[in-house]
Amino acid sequence: IPLAALIKPDDADKFIYYYASQREYNFEITANAAHSTLRVFFSTIKLFIIEFTPLGFFVLLYGIFDSWKKDKKICITLSVITLSNIFLIINYRGAEQDIPSLLHYLFPSYIAMSIWIGLGLHSIYIFLKARLRHPLLPSLALIVLPLICLITHYHQSDRSKNFILFDYANNILDTLPPYSILFTAGNSLSGPLQYFQIKSGNQDTLILIDRELLSRDPYCQYLLNRFPNITPRNILSIPPEARFFHYLDANISKQPIFATFSIPEQYENTPHGLVYRILPKGASLEFEKVKEANDALWQHYTQRGLLDARVFKDHMLKEIVDAYGRSKSNLGLYYSSRDRVEEAIEEYETSLKYNPDNFASLFNLGQLYMQNNKPEKGRALLAKATEIDPDFFLRQDSSAEAHQTSNDTIL
Repeated sequence: IPLAALIKPDDADKFIYYYASQREYNFEITANAAHSTLRVFFSTIKLFIIEFTPLGFFVLLYGIFDSWKKDKKICITLSVITLSNIFLIINYRGAEQDIPSLLHYLFPSYIAMSIWIGLGLHSIYIFLKARLRHPLLPSLALIVLPLICLITHYHQSDRSKNFILFDYANNILDTLPPYSILFTAGNSLSGPLQYFQIKSGNQDTLILIDRELLSRDPYCQYLLNRFPNITPRNILSIPPEARFFHYLDANISKQPIFATFSIPEQYENTPHGLVYRILPKGASLEFEKVKEANDALWQHYTQRGLLDARVFKDHMLKEIVDAYGRSKSNLGLYYSSRDRVEEAIEEYETSLKYNPDNFASLFNLGQLYMQNNKPEKGRALLAKATEIDPDFFLRQDSSAEAHQTSNDTIL
């Protein structure tokens, strides 16, 4: 739910202040090494070539050349916009690992480049019109570029059979007990849940709370007004970093609490399908009941197109697919900790179907294979885990379970 929708219009100045003053929302710039800078720069250019297609990128370059000859001010203005935008991307923390996830930050560059392509197409049209006798031929030639882009990117834009977000949200919302609290975190996973909850109209039977937004005073004020029975009255006076645990402690003994991420060791995190059931430390559910509940949940879940390569998945949808894999890995860890080796192996193997590079599943499954007379399989999985995280085995304070927990913060 956007912060702007949670406050009154006359509080807009406060909203802007809180929005701008929180470090989590700031665009952080870091000083990357020269080799990283070049790598990100060329990755960004490669992304533009893929998005506009090679022919479109050629027209773009022609448009730059033509605009420089005809109007240097326009060319310089568009160049400053594009290069400044690319500079921000180059220095953005994490850009080296995941350029496609930053597409929305490249919007100014897309606008500038689209103008250049338009200028290039206009020049090509004038050129062809002067040399081709038939008046329709230049116009037909101009249709080629949009058609190529349409054909090239149709697979990405066709969402007619893409139900991944819909199924993910409904799989969670439809399987939690009434009057539960569900803590969420991360835009890719929180957004679908919030949207579909509003659309389904079950806002009163399931309470969604965004962990990250609890650090925002306007959001806490909204919770005080919307859910006065569960929101601590002194929530605004509590330091932002402590509000989540204060909220959790105030309700953990009153009603069922679930989370899309794991919570530190002072609580019990019991797998419940795609989420965790959060219990006080020392409390536990009977193993057979947990297994029966998880078996029923995964049989109930709808997973249309989740593992279908024909269904295009951008970086956000890949996070959803990874969420299924992490949930299976968490279940495998739960079974393994209770010496249910066969069940653990089955869950880890299923996890790797969703994400073959899930470190925790590779490491833990490799260990189980080594311990159960399957050394060849075990060594292969451990070798792949080493490729994914070469430093893991050098960190003596780490464990597979700790790595699992650190990866679950966006689940």
